[in-house]
Amino acid sequence: MYSVGLNSRQYNYSTTDSLKTTSVKNLEQNSNVQTFSPVSNPINNTIPYNPSFSASSLRTRLNSSEEKNKFNTINSMLDKAGRKQMKELLKSGILLNANSNDQSTVLDNLYKIAVDDRATGLPAEVILKDTIAILNDPYTITQQFGDIPKSMNSMLVDKYMDDHKMNKDKLIPRKLAELDINVEHSGTCVASSIEFNLAKKMPAEFARFVEGISSPKMSVDKTIKLSNLTDNTLDSVWLLNAFEVPFKMDNFNNAHLTFAPDKNAIIRARMQVTNRDPNERSSVDVLMQSTFMQIGSQQTYDSLSDKRSGKFNQNDKGLIEFEKTFTESVVEDKNKVSVTYQTIDENAKLVG
Repeated sequence: MYSVGLNSRQYNYSTTDSLKTTSVKNLEQNSNVQTFSPVSNPINNTIPYNPSFSASSLRTRLNSSEEKNKFNTINSMLDKAGRKQMKELLKSGILLNANSNDQSTVLDNLYKIAVDDRATGLPAEVILKDTIAILNDPYTITQQFGDIPKSMNSMLVDKYMDDHKMNKDKLIPRKLAELDINVEHSGTCVASSIEFNLAKKMPAEFARFVEGISSPKMSVDKTIKLSNLTDNTLDSVWLLNAFEVPFKMDNFNNAHLTFAPDKNAIIRARMQVTNRDPNERSSVDVLMQSTFMQIGSQQTYDSLSDKRSGKFNQNDKGLIEFEKTFTESVVEDKNKVSVTYQTIDENAKLVG
């Protein structure tokens, strides 16, 4: 048995795929502790810390003609509500935030969405509108799947059954296939949470992800520090291989990773362009959640059925703790330590 966790002190992995966490005491001693600033002090009227602006100074004005041109170009593609949200993003400092992997700003990436080609069936106006709305209010993010239009149901059932034949899975009865693709209760809660955190804490990186995975190549590249996975480079490389994330080593310290949604995500995203009902996922939600599910499930997620396979989880829905922590670590390029809290009584009986 040897350590391969997201922190070498966190997980032990054996040949029988058993996984266990260390004690909370050890985690307290060894993990990096994140601290959060309290709310504004009414006495000295200080401004609470906002992690969205930790990588660059807060800017609320367009300083160059290039920035003004980008702003005006984006505005020309928006309706009244969208233009108002753009003003709010500028006023709050989010629009010019550059906390991204390549130091590009939210404005830079929104401009790319506006003027560069998008994947077929994903109009730039729609992706732009959805991205701006989420950055303006991340609480609009949802995991609620959209219903399949009746005109597409038979075709998608056929595709789902053909996919399983190609993968040499057991043949799926048509009625079961139809139930599988008409998702009522989504298993993307972890992916939705990661999407929310990225939009809230790293808006420029969020916009950069959207630009990449909605482009014709439908992927985004990211450079990460291997030390943010484990303390040992070889263990970090083992993890990347185990999760089957495409990557290239830059040197002994860094790696270039490629993230992408699953092949059927584009179908769900297109449906939400033309058939989105209130409280359903946006096209951006579809693509982002699929991307994070792919990372955590070892590239086995299927957006049609919302199911996954993979070597770490026997359940076909959602992500387990180990997968969640790995996904967060590579997406945010930060050392994440996952702690499960339990409430026990004096007899060590689990009560909550």
